[in-house]
Amino acid sequence: MQNYKNHIKTIRFLALTFFFLNCETNAQIDYSKEIIGTWISEEDTNWKMKFTETDNCYWYYENSITETFTYSISEYSCYNEFDSEYEYLKLSNTSGTFCYAINGITKDDDGKIYLSLEYDGKPKPMLFIKDE
Repeated sequence: MQNYKNHIKTIRFLALTFFFLNCETNAQIDYSKEIIGTWISEEDTNWKMKFTETDNCYWYYENSITETFTYSISEYSCYNEFDSEYEYLKLSNTSGTFCYAINGITKDDDGKIYLSLEYDGKPKPMLFIKDE
């Protein structure tokens, strides 16, 4: 009987551990909140993108605004197909729409926050560092 109780305790422990680990790995980043702020291109530090809480995005080059967009983030690809793996950033203005797959927003050991975007049709990701 004691052995049976130990097995039940072990099974409960493993089930709870699995449940919490599964919740942890399935937690998604809320990109619509995390993207708010100014991001500096790692490749060309003169280029910045500023995302506001009012769904506006401003592109700056050498601290002058070069483009103004409204933006949205969704699970619908650049071709309006549902994609459960990625979220997409769409920037729109009177000139047209730019679409980027969001590869992720991550923090390194030094506390720098990175945004990785992949422009539709270009396999090389663009990396931005959050200006704190």
